[in-house]
Amino acid sequence: MRDDATQESTGNFTLQSTVRDASLELVVAGELDMAAAFSFESKVDAHLTAGGVEAVVLDLA
Repeated sequence: MRDDATQESTGNFTLQSTVRDASLELVVAGELDMAAAFSFESKVDAHLTAGGVEAVVLDLA
């Protein structure tokens, strides 16, 4: 079981990512502008290329 949680902020954008078993859970808040999009993309890509992720849950609430 892999359980990893991180939180990152860029301007008015916050990304919280948690990996539990084979699920990547992403909680995003704030404004997703170009600067935040690069951060978002690199964070998600890093989790996906690390392997073991079979599902992605995206919370936009």
